[in-house]
Amino acid sequence: MFLMIKPNEKLVNTIIDAIDWNEVYNPERMFSEEDISSVSESLPMDLTIRTGASKCVLIPETENFVIKLPFLYCSKEEDIIELQNAPFCGNDYCYAEYEYYSLAHEARLDSFFPETIQYCTYPYHIYLQEKCVSETNVPFIPISQKERELIESLHILNDFSYQWINTCYHWYGKTGLYDLHSFLNKYKITDFHSDNYGYRISDMSPVLIDFSGFDY
Repeated sequence: MFLMIKPNEKLVNTIIDAIDWNEVYNPERMFSEEDISSVSESLPMDLTIRTGASKCVLIPETENFVIKLPFLYCSKEEDIIELQNAPFCGNDYCYAEYEYYSLAHEARLDSFFPETIQYCTYPYHIYLQEKCVSETNVPFIPISQKERELIESLHILNDFSYQWINTCYHWYGKTGLYDLHSFLNKYKITDFHSDNYGYRISDMSPVLIDFSGFDY
């Protein structure tokens, strides 16, 4: 089932051991990039850190995967966010992604999703995902008026850019787009801004990057 990710376990474990997990799971405050900025400084590799509302992503520059950490608690002083609506595992939205990837594989739609694996659940929840680049970080490629009219005629996937849908059409065809649309509706997966979809690093095929459905 899982073929693309070949994790360097020593590297993954080195990164995991460098994290202050008391801060990751601190129920009193929002976990931030600053909390693990020392991680990248203490490691013998370049590591980019990104945080969102429901998870943190660690991106080793030389590897073909990223490390995802769910925020089991997420709060702000003025806006408390309770992550209690994930469909599979309480407030672990990375587990939701893992389950959605498994369901997509069963539905033969895994081409639209980066490979996602559950690396470990004890003592911490750790997930690995195939490395991708978001739509925000790729050059804009103009599409023709004919391509634009075709996309508009589908009447689906309105949250996505014309460029991304057009690329999907050329990779997966009209049937693939309709099947993806049905899958996302069936499981009520939303929140697709331009940082949450993009392209595989390996071949630039279009994929969803963050598909946990967290939307607040």
